[in-house]
Amino acid sequence: CYESAKKTEGRINRYGDGVSHESFYLNDRLVTSKGTAQSRRDALLGQGHEVLQHLPLMIFSLFQCDALRPNSGDFNPSVDARAAAAANMSNMTPEVIVRCIAPRIEFWISGKTCSEALDESVNMNISDIRYTIVDQIATANGERYQETVPLLFVDSPYNVFIYDLRDICNLRPATEDDLPDALLETKNEAVVSYRVPPPTFVSTYKDHIAAHRAHSCFKDVLVEDSVTSAKHESFEGWCIVLAEILFFEITKLSS
Repeated sequence: CYESAKKTEGRINRYGDGVSHESFYLNDRLVTSKGTAQSRRDALLGQGHEVLQHLPLMIFSLFQCDALRPNSGDFNPSVDARAAAAANMSNMTPEVIVRCIAPRIEFWISGKTCSEALDESVNMNISDIRYTIVDQIATANGERYQETVPLLFVDSPYNVFIYDLRDICNLRPATEDDLPDALLETKNEAVVSYRVPPPTFVSTYKDHIAAHRAHSCFKDVLVEDSVTSAKHESFEGWCIVLAEILFFEITKLSS
């Protein structure tokens, strides 16, 4: 990605801006360019590239798989356990394995009139989820703010569930009447998309067991906030180390 951006920069300097697509923002993919909106770390990790920007998170998530992550602490699986995990991965379709290592997270709001997700790609960290709640609910008028309940839909091969985020914000728990028909239909479609249907549940006011389970499973999908078993690195720390290695290699080749 970085080398491609450097070559494109050379062609632009030689032939003009017409050699690149009009929506291509080269500055966001280079470390040395002036006026870039990206930090050096983000530029090195492809954050200015629409297709590759999620690749670091996907790789980080993949390394947490039982088949790949190194033995450390209490994690010491047998060769058979690793082989079984690898076999399960090889039997998954690309769509399923993507949702396995990086679950689909959508942000919805309560109400029968809600026909689609307000955000179809919520990042897997608690800060982004809090910001999404503020952006989508707290800006509404006071009356609607009291009535509206944020709902998070999580789709993965091991759990498909709806969480009312009662433990994240101080709004009331959801009731069954709060659940949009479109959201319930989306949940059902997600379940049948798997060869082996995963467990499914909905966090509502009366079902405290499901609410507790949803909160526990919700914490598991926050991959960006998790740490590696080997060095107890967070995703942010892992990205910093990776960017430093890439920068060293690029500067070594340039010199």
